[in-house]
Amino acid sequence: MKKRIIVNQNDTIEIKITPGYAGQNLYILRSYRTGEGIKNIRFSLWDDISFSAYTKEETDTLEFTFDINDPLYFCFNRFLGSDKEIYIEDDDTHYYGKKYLLISKEGYTIQIIFKNLLSEDEYDPTDYLAGEFRVFIKNIGPDPRSKIEDYHFKCRIIDFLRDCEENLLEEYHQMTIDEYVEILNYDQECQKNHQKIIRRNG
Repeated sequence: MKKRIIVNQNDTIEIKITPGYAGQNLYILRSYRTGEGIKNIRFSLWDDISFSAYTKEETDTLEFTFDINDPLYFCFNRFLGSDKEIYIEDDDTHYYGKKYLLISKEGYTIQIIFKNLLSEDEYDPTDYLAGEFRVFIKNIGPDPRSKIEDYHFKCRIIDFLRDCEENLLEEYHQMTIDEYVEILNYDQECQKNHQKIIRRNG
């Protein structure tokens, strides 16, 4: 199953589902066309999990922003819950704090930040994907090889990805109470800011 969603004139989301050994495999690709070219972020769920990203720029940090109008915003919002940020280490890296993903929220914006601080001599020559912006999570089940020791947190990541799948595939979205309240608060804040600008310029 495949579906392509046009977010706006520059951005698209593609979702693909295929049969898998431990349930359906899920691939979600969010592409951005920027002044510097194209960059994208991809979520993958099969027997393992990965978050990956691509850009032509030479950088050790790659950031993505999801505003309240983005189709994936509320999925990230539910994933964060009461947490201000979520930090995920790469299981394919032998080091800590060198290759990771940070998800955070500020106001009505979700930010995803990939970090790859590995030097050339820190790469594992057997890891052909080490140089990419890729955070890999070993196994969807409990696994001592994974840096995620709390299995409930791993389930939380899987639930997030399935939430994305459900929201992107549904033909009609029934807004939840949490979504309604967040949008209402956002609209009220925008209106207040607009009135402040009018008073300032008046």
